Amino acid sequence: MHACANTRFFPEVLGGSDRGGGLLWLGEGALLRCGEVVAAAPRTYASSDPVSTGEASCVSTRMPVVMDDGHNPDGLELGYWPSYTTMIPCQRGYYIRWLASGRKTPPANVGYAFIYFYGLERRALLDKGNVGKSDIEIFEIMEEVKRLLQVCGASRSFRSYAERFLVYLHAKHLNDPRMTEKSLADLYRLLPASRENILSRLVLGYRALQNSPLSAEQAFNLLQRLPNTAKARSLSPSFSTSPKLLGLFARGYRRIYPQGFTLSASFGPSNSVSYTVASGTLSFPTGTKSPPPAVVPSVLGKASQFKKLQALYDTCIQELAGRNAPDELVVVRPGGERTPGEPLPLVPIDMSKVAALKEETEILTQELASVFTPEESDPPDPLDTKMNKNGNGNGNINTGLGLDLKLDLDFKMKAMGFPKEVLDELDSRYWPCLSALLKQRAWNKEDLSLLTRRYGLLPNALMEAVNTWSAETLGDFLFLEENGVWTLMEELLTKLEE
Repeated sequence: MHACANTRFFPEVLGGSDRGGGLLWLGEGALLRCGEVVAAAPRTYASSDPVSTGEASCVSTRMPVVMDDGHNPDGLELGYWPSYTTMIPCQRGYYIRWLASGRKTPPANVGYAFIYFYGLERRALLDKGNVGKSDIEIFEIMEEVKRLLQVCGASRSFRSYAERFLVYLHAKHLNDPRMTEKSLADLYRLLPASRENILSRLVLGYRALQNSPLSAEQAFNLLQRLPNTAKARSLSPSFSTSPKLLGLFARGYRRIYPQGFTLSASFGPSNSVSYTVASGTLSFPTGTKSPPPAVVPSVLGKASQFKKLQALYDTCIQELAGRNAPDELVVVRPGGERTPGEPLPLVPIDMSKVAALKEETEILTQELASVFTPEESDPPDPLDTKMNKNGNGNGNINTGLGLDLKLDLDFKMKAMGFPKEVLDELDSRYWPCLSALLKQRAWNKEDLSLLTRRYGLLPNALMEAVNTWSAETLGDFLFLEENGVWTLMEELLTKLEE
């Protein structure tokens, strides 16, 4: 264990902007000095009385700091919801040194990164600033969190909060004139494939807001993700992946849309992005830990705008198939001279490949359905849930798959270990899946798809609903995803039991 030196300092602040309520924001031009260590533009809060401010990230100018050799005091935990005021002097010294270093390396304990992150949350979500100053800094905070995500991304919990924070900020400020396609592209490259659905919605919504025409290649790539296009691919798989298809499509696209195709969008709460803060001291006027949802323009919800493009795509497939008919052994066509009554030649077909292709197409369509659902008419709920409201806590759930699951709610809640008021916050359609999820520590993509198909649900929709519920009621995610595997956070259940 590294011993703490006896020399104590008190932090000094130079510059900064008064946020009211005793808080001082140390942004561009501000300095935080402690002994010989100076943190320039540390992007955090400071106060002479941080306890009264209720901000976990706030650096106190009255609490002593011990500046040792820069090592983290070994064996000293920061707690589940760490804060600057609960640190001991040695830990405060380590934290200020980390701020002064530019946060370029992972701290010894991820709790230090969370304390810093709490301040960025407050600044981005609550501070109003003067003459839009806070809005200008929003984009600096986005870039800072992107950088921090790459530095501290080894922590699954921190990575999950940082990813969702970035998605929410981009959604909330999508129509800001300072938003750029590069920022969205950087986010797309930085975040994992599990976030691809919402990222696609952001990119398309941005293009619609900008009224920016799509290039032929962009329109082609978009069409290939639509569920209706999957049908055309399944009919002629070799042609739908042919490099010649894009060339044919581009020529037709330029004839139909000489100025390019522009997207139109609709707005509605069904296409919104929500976020629950990581900070234990941050709350909103609504009394919750979630700011108002950010509504994203729904491009794919207006499916009718793609009909002409879809017809062009299908025509190109047919033209390509016609040119290469001798090489395509899918359809047997009679041709040439033959003796009357002579049977047509049989072409061998591998039915296992046909079955595999059909299953692959069905899975693709299901996975994309959560993103490409038309908003003009809301589809029926895949899980028609009917709960008995007579007050006895029992009910029947009709899964829409011909199954009537009699739920004894008292038994289910006891088995899952959640109080009734906690479980009631989760939509009852997800209860059967939640019960199954808790019985297995890790879920890969295949197992999760099998589970959700049994109840007529979608894997990503299920995990997003469960994690949003657990973050709001239990304080953290119940499952964390890494490389396509969802892992149960058993320590969260242990804390609940305690």
